[in-house]
Formats: sequence, structure tokens, C-alpha cells
Amino acid sequence: MMGIANRTGGYDEAIVAFLEPLTGACGAVIAAIQSDAQQAVVEAELRATVERLNAAERHAHLGSWEVDLATGGMIASDEALNIFGHPPGAPVTRKMFFNALLDEDREQDKATIESFLAGSLNEYTIEYRIRHREQIRRISAKVAIERDAHGTALRLRGTAQDVTDLRAVESDLRASQQRLDLVLDGTGVNLWDWNVVTGEFRFDPRMLERMGYRADEVECSTAAWDALVHHDDLPGMHAALADNLGGRIDLFQAIYRIRAKSGEWRWVLSRGRTVERGPDGSPRRMSGTHLDITDLKQIELALRRSDQRFRAL
Repeated sequence: MMGIANRTGGYDEAIVAFLEPLTGACGAVIAAIQSDAQQAVVEAELRATVERLNAAERHAHLGSWEVDLATGGMIASDEALNIFGHPPGAPVTRKMFFNALLDEDREQDKATIESFLAGSLNEYTIEYRIRHREQIRRISAKVAIERDAHGTALRLRGTAQDVTDLRAVESDLRASQQRLDLVLDGTGVNLWDWNVVTGEFRFDPRMLERMGYRADEVECSTAAWDALVHHDDLPGMHAALADNLGGRIDLFQAIYRIRAKSGEWRWVLSRGRTVERGPDGSPRRMSGTHLDITDLKQIELALRRSDQRFRAL
């Protein structure tokens, strides 16, 4: 057009009028192509984002979902579908979710969910059991409730996470702790842990109870513990600690007296090791045990006095 309009001798209006619609059409085609290209880029970016989200959900065993309460329609991510035993892209409804619940739990779980929806909360957390491919799995769900201006629940959005293995580990840990507690109670051994850097000194409250103290009566620090130790026994205890912290001995061991709340002096055997050191070898953490050996000490002293009397004869 510019070439025709600027040619020598002027331009032919008839030719210009003929070409103008074609020029507009070409421009429209070019704009459409550009728009399609931009849309393709946006769609590619969206697909990449969705794939990253799906990968993250698969790794965390965490699925996302959304429910329209009016229609019962439900959309769910691939991992959410997998958690409930459905293939990727499978259609799913709220009714199908309820059907996945264990028979013995279903009515109670439904009543709990309906009570949340009828209330005023905008989010809730619930844990339930489902039957998944011939297995019973435990699912933890966090849910946000979308309500209208009158407070009526319209839509649910949430996540579902399979926590079966986590709950099994927690159960094993509780059982291990119970076994440890039984052993400690039966033997009178008490645990302690010392952060050498901060000075924080944590010890089993059962040790304090045996001494007549409440747990909140003695500060968790080495200074507070040292204040209970007989002054004649402190130098030897500190020397043994220093040898262990300095790496000269592997096992710290010290026998000393602790003042009970009644004023009585109780004999204690402490043992421990440095269990953590910094890059420069400096001690950071030490752990060990306390054992009340007062009865053994009394027997030892009685035998010593008996031996002295025998030798005096």
C-alpha cells in the first residue's frame, strides 16, 4: 500500500480501495496467528505447572480436591484419585467418597462432616479410614468451606493425605517409649541430656520425684544440679566430666551425693558419654544415666564398719 500510494505520479484510488479489505484480512490472520501462539505458550506453561504440582503431590502422598455441595460434583487431582483407589482422570463424586469409608465408620464420619457444614467454621480437619485396594488406609483431610452471605456451605476445597504409615510409626514409637519406661521404672535408672553449648541440662523427672522434688522445683541447668551436689563431691565429679569432654576418657562416671528435699543425702551413680562434637572437636552434647545407689552405699558402709570392728578384735 505504501509503495502504491507513494509512487511517481500519485496513486490509483481504485487499486487502493480494492486492496484495503485484503490488507485488513491479512492483519486479522496475522493477529489470530499471534494470539494462537500466545495461547499455546500459556497452555504449555499451565501444563508444566500442573505436572509440577502433580509430582509434588505424588511425592508427599497429598491430593487436592473440590466439591460442589449443591450438585455433589467433585474434581480431584491425580494423587487424590490414587489415594482413593481410582485411576488418573476418573470421574468422582461426593457419593463415591462416602462409599469408600469403612462401613463401621461411615455414618459417624458423615455426621461429623455434616456438623461442620451446619456450623460456622470456615475450615476443619478430620481423619478417617477407607478401604483401598483390599487394604485399610488412614486418611487425614484439611478442608476449607466456602459459604454464602447467609453462612450456607456452598463448596468444599481441601487436601487428603495418606497417613497410614505415619500413624504406624507413631504407634511403634509409643510402644517403644512404654517399654523403655517400664525398664526405667523397674531398674531405677534415669536418663539425662546436657547441651554443653547452652548449659541446658534435662533430666528424667522421676529422678527428682525419688528425691522428693516436683519437676518445676529444680531448674533444667547444670548450675541447678550442681547446687544439689554435696560440696565435697563436686571437684571429683567436675574432674571426671572434664576428662570426658576433653576426650581423655570415653566414659564419664562419678559417684556423689545429692541433697533430697527432706535434707537427706542420697548417693547417685552418674554415667555418660559425649555424643556430639563440633568440627573442631569441641563438645556439644553429652547424654547419660543417673542411678540412685543409696541402698548399695549403706550396705557398703555397713560392711566396712563390720570389717573394721572385726579387725579391732
